[in-house]
Amino acid sequence: MKAKNLFLSIAAALLTFTIVAAQDVYVAGTIEAKSAVVWKNGVPATLTMPQQADLIYISSLFVNKGDVYVLGYYYKTGSNSRRYIYWKNNALTEVQAGEYPRDMYVSGNDFYLAGSRDAGKKYDVATVWKNGAPTDLTDGNADAYASSIHISGNDVYILGGVRFEQPRRIIRMWKNGAPTDITDGVNDADLAPQGIYVEGSDVYVSGYDSGYGNARYWKNGAATKLSDVTWDHDIITSIRAKNGNAYVAGYYQDVVSGKYVSKLWTNGVAEVNTGDVKYESLAVAGNDIYISGWRRGIGATLWKNGAPQSLSQNASSSADAVFITGSGADGAEDIIPADKSVYYDMSSDEAIVSGLNIGESLSIYTPAGRPAVSLKATHETERIRVQGLPQGVYFIKTGSGATLKWIKR
Repeated sequence: MKAKNLFLSIAAALLTFTIVAAQDVYVAGTIEAKSAVVWKNGVPATLTMPQQADLIYISSLFVNKGDVYVLGYYYKTGSNSRRYIYWKNNALTEVQAGEYPRDMYVSGNDFYLAGSRDAGKKYDVATVWKNGAPTDLTDGNADAYASSIHISGNDVYILGGVRFEQPRRIIRMWKNGAPTDITDGVNDADLAPQGIYVEGSDVYVSGYDSGYGNARYWKNGAATKLSDVTWDHDIITSIRAKNGNAYVAGYYQDVVSGKYVSKLWTNGVAEVNTGDVKYESLAVAGNDIYISGWRRGIGATLWKNGAPQSLSQNASSSADAVFITGSGADGAEDIIPADKSVYYDMSSDEAIVSGLNIGESLSIYTPAGRPAVSLKATHETERIRVQGLPQGVYFIKTGSGATLKWIKR
């Protein structure tokens, strides 16, 4: 009996798995600017549309704990004014009139929007909303807006622009509400802010002036020029970083041919795509680079390491935002605590999960994504009886955002 127990203990130990996460590729876009779509691993799902929507555009996509958030705006039939909207798992919310969110982020259970609003001041104020409650970043004495938001740990980073009456525009970053000017309004006075991304202690921001081809990015305040005063009037659409490398995507339209030329810069070195395409969004997962955008005559397209994949048969479709979840991804679900683990104990037919927080939710999912078991942790280590589950690969998702893979044998 002792020998048998020893064998089972060794077998259980050998079946301990490190934390990994199944990788999913999400893309949000539009069909003929009339309907909004989310593709998950290439499979489309149409979003609920607001009434009387004439033209619709997507500006941001975020996935957290399996919930899919899409931010955009639309024009009502016969109107030139924008109305801003967002979806959570296809549940549509219209933002209040006078509020203009441009980007979003989800951290834990908190939902952030960044943009501007009419606060009854002389000018619109740059604003961040947390769970619907606005916090103004400027005082209304200059026209201001936030263009991008990124959260790292407990720190909230926001990039935006402030235009003074001179006129003079600066790119400004706020960390937890404290401002830092990226440009001084004298040099690069016409640069507009685009995106912000944080990796570890490094902060990356990007900006451009499409009228003069003056695009660049900054790493911890140090600028790198991406284009100069040439015919390449680059519009920057996305910035990411991985392992200290900066990735920037953008495009310009050739003034002679009318064709679009797109670029992917890696640490300032451009890889050019002259195939009449527009790079709209960028994501990095491990060693893979994903870009969503548009190809003339083809429509919505996803590039993985430069190889294009058509997402729609409609040439008037566009893939405006991409987000990757899972192992190696740059999304929230890649932030997986290292102190969590799971192993399958064959002797008791239990999945044993350790490193939990009391009250933390956890669910076991089949490879098809269907929930099999759900509970709340009452101990830091939970023993979950799985007698009813067939042999195979399973995933456990926890309330803290961890995804753990285990195999029942």
